[in-house]
Amino acid sequence: MNFTKCMESLSEEIGGRFTEYDSSNSIIIVPLGDNRYQTVLGSVSFSEELMSDIIKFSSKICAYHDGINLKVLLSESKELFYSRFAVIDGFVKVEAATYLDEIQSKNKALLKSMIMEIAQKADNWEKKLTGLDVY
Repeated sequence: MNFTKCMESLSEEIGGRFTEYDSSNSIIIVPLGDNRYQTVLGSVSFSEELMSDIIKFSSKICAYHDGINLKVLLSESKELFYSRFAVIDGFVKVEAATYLDEIQSKNKALLKSMIMEIAQKADNWEKKLTGLDVY
């Protein structure tokens, strides 16, 4: 199964909406209940360090600013199983990565769990930090 077909299938399983940007990037809008949704970007790239294709999932929480207590986010990271908090391109995000081979082995349960953890944590922290449902 290729990346795009896998993402589309995962989206259907969680009742989300799928959008393909190109063969290496797509998004799933994940429904979370209480009329809240969270966008999870999936992308495939080659890791020079690992010498392997990697799938990276990420979801924005909010734009980073000095009022955000990064120590609290780092402490919260210990409660995450698959993912971590990161500040990338000026945004606080939740992200996770795994080998593209996880698709080849049809380990969709793992990928679905990663996507759901990212979406739920990002949405929870987005609500805590902004009070909104932006991403």
